Amino acid sequence: MVVDAHGMSHKPKGLPQGEAGTYENRGARYGDLDLDPMLTLASMGARNHAIVEHVSVKPAAETRALLAQTARVEIGGNGATLYDGDGNIVFREDPAAPPLDWRTMRNDPHVRLAARRALRDPLDDMSAADRRATVRAAFRLAGAYDRRNAIDSGPNRRYIPATHLAASLRRRRDREKAARLLVDLHYEDANTAAAIIRLGYPNDSHSAWVYINATKIKRQPRDVVDRKTGRVVAHKGDPIVGDWTDKDGNVKHGPLPESRGAMSRAYLRMMYQPTNGVPSGRQAKDMADALRAIGEDGPRVQAQAFWELCYGNGGASNLRGDVDFAKRLVARRSETKQRGVRLLERFSRGRGQGNAARMVAYQKPLSREAAIAFIAMEPGDARRAHTGFTRRRRNPSTGLMEDVKPKRLNEMRAWMHAVYEIRDSEVKEWKDRHPDG
Repeated sequence: MVVDAHGMSHKPKGLPQGEAGTYENRGARYGDLDLDPMLTLASMGARNHAIVEHVSVKPAAETRALLAQTARVEIGGNGATLYDGDGNIVFREDPAAPPLDWRTMRNDPHVRLAARRALRDPLDDMSAADRRATVRAAFRLAGAYDRRNAIDSGPNRRYIPATHLAASLRRRRDREKAARLLVDLHYEDANTAAAIIRLGYPNDSHSAWVYINATKIKRQPRDVVDRKTGRVVAHKGDPIVGDWTDKDGNVKHGPLPESRGAMSRAYLRMMYQPTNGVPSGRQAKDMADALRAIGEDGPRVQAQAFWELCYGNGGASNLRGDVDFAKRLVARRSETKQRGVRLLERFSRGRGQGNAARMVAYQKPLSREAAIAFIAMEPGDARRAHTGFTRRRRNPSTGLMEDVKPKRLNEMRAWMHAVYEIRDSEVKEWKDRHPDG
């Protein structure tokens, strides 16, 4: 039962047919004591404001009033908890309710102290998920000085959002120190370093090669101490030496190649050491813009256009196909779109161009549905990746474990799985709904 602006009670929408929305004259006037018309009228302005303005955070005045009663603040995974001088809870942020105004919170000394403490504390007693949530909540409420210190030397800086990490490193004047910070983050969490690279840092050749040269070989994660003598036999960061096999099958002795971050290094090499067949950054952007426009015709057409870029269209274009029809329409829009379509056609001829496909994929031009459709498609050929990194796989015919090279573009597919957050069940569902591909 709800009460309208005139004090009349009526039943809410959603009741059985014939009951919903009907008025009852015996409402607020005849014993419906739990609803007060005066209270309803008094709160109407606030309720209308919440509906029309779509309040997502609490007002600054309310936040200041709560902070005035606060003597201590703790920051956890759900946000800030405010305590008074007696240890009673004044307010506790909850994901299901609007949070306090973060601009007002940042100016409070108790909040700044709590954020600084959370960013400097190792948080060893928490799970990884709770540490991530706590660090992100503290980082949101921290000031510029504490944010900079957290990025430079925080024990849990790998949980800071990659957008903030990339922006901080990109703005720094000391390029050498910024590049070394990226290297340190790589050894703390390679996925975080890869996310920073996808967001546009390093943005110059010097920083890119500092990262490539530092991470291309395996290094000691910590000091190695001889248990008998107590002498340090290898320092943290020293190369790990051993025998390894290169991509041509030759056995070599020396620093072991590092498989972690191989895709990020390949991307940076294509950007700052281009070879034949690798498009420039400008060309990759033009192709990505054209692919986004092609996606307006649906995810299947967009996925097919990207598949042809990866594995080729087998020869001359099929002028009656959906992909070619969409390309012709996009090419008519502007000179930039025409340039992008021509590049797509150029790299899609024959067996496709894997490097061009990687450069375009890093721009994230596909919609999520198109990415699912592409991953559901079978690879266009059985070629293996031109790499020295192998994987242990069981031979189905002999039953023995063997070192095999991954399939061509397999790392790009894995990257799309992670970036678009695609589950295997979604790929299977797409295949079931589209058995013809």
